[in-house]
Amino acid sequence: MIIVPNASVILKWALEKASESDQVQARFLHDAIRTEQIEIRLPTLWRFEIGHVLDLRQPKLAKELLRVLLA
Repeated sequence: MIIVPNASVILKWALEKASESDQVQARFLHDAIRTEQIEIRLPTLWRFEIGHVLDLRQPKLAKELLRVLLA
């Protein structure tokens, strides 16, 4: 199965706040991707959208979080 996660899902992976709605579902999806149960496709502009939000929410960690997401 191939999915296209939106920015809010990707941000849940990076920020991991337990209080975020749907955090459990985002974590389940992330685990399924890591164990190769599903594949993802990302839109071309995802890194700019995610980078912008990370810079607003976590300015001191934004570069490192984005680097990890790009790995």
